Amino acid sequence: MNGKYALFAAIAALLACGPLRAQQADTSAAAPSAQSPSPTVAPVKSAPPAEDADQDEALLRKVRALRRQLREEFHKKRVSTPEEAADFREKAVDLYIEYHNLTHARSSIPLIDDERLEVHSLIAAHPRICARLFGYELEIYKSTSAYDYKAQAESMFGADKAAEADWTAAIKIAPEPELLRHRGHLYLQRHKYDKAIADFTACIKAGGLAPVYHARALAYFHKDDYAAAADDLAQFFRRNTDSQYAASVARSRLCRKLRKRGFDVEGCEPATGTPEEGDK
Repeated sequence: MNGKYALFAAIAALLACGPLRAQQADTSAAAPSAQSPSPTVAPVKSAPPAEDADQDEALLRKVRALRRQLREEFHKKRVSTPEEAADFREKAVDLYIEYHNLTHARSSIPLIDDERLEVHSLIAAHPRICARLFGYELEIYKSTSAYDYKAQAESMFGADKAAEADWTAAIKIAPEPELLRHRGHLYLQRHKYDKAIADFTACIKAGGLAPVYHARALAYFHKDDYAAAADDLAQFFRRNTDSQYAASVARSRLCRKLRKRGFDVEGCEPATGTPEEGDK
């Protein structure tokens, strides 16, 4: 009897455990265990709001329409006065800035919001567009500002010969200090140091500010004229009024390289005793 009772007890226990095990299996299938990580679900990217898309499209149509208008008006010579040409430039710049800010409002690209620098900011953001824009203006009115802006734009996308020609044309109209400085920097970047020194010297004589002395010091240094470079660098520190710019120059390689060659320029940071990379 004891054996039968034991057998019946075992069978009853198995029947009782069956539903529990099935329930545990269902639960484990429904919820993943802590040991096995749940699969990563990629977030679904939502489409941009229809209103934003409509704004982008509307502004793009405005930009295209204005570019067509500029091209037609300038090439057909319907714009015949400097005032009308300047008006077209102002409208185009404002519209391109609006377009730039709208299309980059949700990106890391900086927006253009400084009215004093709006043309320079636009040139930095869209140099090829600006080169064409100021080219349209030059077909009507040969202004030094249009030549200068066009040359700045061209130099940004590597059209150095065109930029040099435009700055040269502007300087023939009026040898303004900024024009001479800009062309001098182009020569400096192209390692034409004699031409760079000539432009920087003319710029200084025309009233150029302290940064021109720093630029000419770089040109002299590359010609191995260390005494002239040190003298210009000292002139820069004496005349400069921009403390941030002065601090940057004081830590520059030019200061360290001149010190290494025996020229300790007042204004440069003291030697640290540890040579830095590129100081040779």
